[in-house]
Amino acid sequence: MSKYKTGDRFVIELEKEVDPGMFKVKGFNALVFDESGLDRLAKVDGSKVEILDKVEKRYLSAVIKPWRDRVIHIAKMSFNMGKKEHLSITIKGDDIYLPEFGPNTMYQGMELDRGYTLEELGL
Repeated sequence: MSKYKTGDRFVIELEKEVDPGMFKVKGFNALVFDESGLDRLAKVDGSKVEILDKVEKRYLSAVIKPWRDRVIHIAKMSFNMGKKEHLSITIKGDDIYLPEFGPNTMYQGMELDRGYTLEELGL
């Protein structure tokens, strides 16, 4: 079925129509939307969703510039029992750890503990 963008970064995919005008959202067992509520969502037509905002992209582009051709992936990591997060940049032969930040305060489009390629991040 169709994909819709909610807010700046998150995409929901409608899996099937469960009742006339009511849709099941892929990945959720009990969440349905009334068809009229879809007007408030922006339809995504196969275009990719941006994971990073403009400021995050600009910052990371500058940080990785000297090692751009050696970057394997970038991951958002949680530590200190979930009280802090940081970005880990894995390059060939080394890792770079950026300063810590509070949980869910930065890089909110990135999943925890998942490595993203530069292409996936739009870098």
